[in-house]
Amino acid sequence: EPVTREAWDALDLIEIKNRAERLQTSLRTAASTQGGAVSLADFVVEKLLGKGTNAFAYLARCRPGGKLGAHVDMLVALKVVLHHKMIGATAAMQAEIEAVFKKTVADELRGPGIPEFRSNIVHVLGHFDDDLSGLPDYATNVDSEFVDPNTSIIVLPFFSGGDLDGMIKNTAQLSEAAILNILTQVVDAIVKLQKPTETSPVGIAHRDLKPDNIFFAGSKKELALADF
Repeated sequence: EPVTREAWDALDLIEIKNRAERLQTSLRTAASTQGGAVSLADFVVEKLLGKGTNAFAYLARCRPGGKLGAHVDMLVALKVVLHHKMIGATAAMQAEIEAVFKKTVADELRGPGIPEFRSNIVHVLGHFDDDLSGLPDYATNVDSEFVDPNTSIIVLPFFSGGDLDGMIKNTAQLSEAAILNILTQVVDAIVKLQKPTETSPVGIAHRDLKPDNIFFAGSKKELALADF
């Protein structure tokens, strides 16, 4: 049955990992099948979670009856990479803009796209291209003259406990035990990233470690690093 927000908030990292891993397999299978790639139509987009200079994030769930209907027990974050354009640009200038966009998407996918799942890391589950014109709050948050609605969407597991930046701002004072718990998990995640893999023989460096790139599960006790 479709997962409720309350049920999702109660999941620990292992349960999130297990559901995310199954969805990742389905997304990879769809991407490798001719005509099988997923689209926004396979998700129910609920709300805008946040926006930055180059990306938006939306809370979504897999649509019952769609290509991902077997994963209605999963909540995801859809990270929209803004596809910038320039009115009146020459062919050479537009080609340069496209090259930057493609590199940005490739970098987003390469960072957490580790072959095997590791705790305390927000993994990329898959990605697809689509037109975002109909998404909630999209049109009111972008300048259509400079942003192309046809862009790439990256699928990530949703961490409902918010980020460390919000926790710090909304908590009068974190206890020593809470601070030690957070630091222990962050160090553990960094060590796991540095472990060599087939795609990265020397491991992975995060390079942007900060409170708003550290996300919590619903309990706010377990965390994972994102935005490599």
